Amino acid sequence: MTYFLPPQECPACGKYLDCASGFNCDGKPRPGDVTVCFGCGAILEFQKGLKFRLVPDAEANTTEDLEDARKARAKVLAMIRAEAGE
Repeated sequence: MTYFLPPQECPACGKYLDCASGFNCDGKPRPGDVTVCFGCGAILEFQKGLKFRLVPDAEANTTEDLEDARKARAKVLAMIRAEAGE
């Protein structure tokens, strides 16, 4: 399900994001839920007020709860590479 957000910048790449689709939730994101930036593949965690927090790679790569986010990031990065002709 896609939820529309007030536009905000990805803290990693600056791309404006105005919606999020959950891969392990349904409906409106809540603080603690995660999403992936379609501009750069960064894993982002929703904070209070649905503001994004960049999840550092060290945390993203070692936290078991983020396995779905890592899989989604891999797919997004593959799409970014394909669009760039890599």
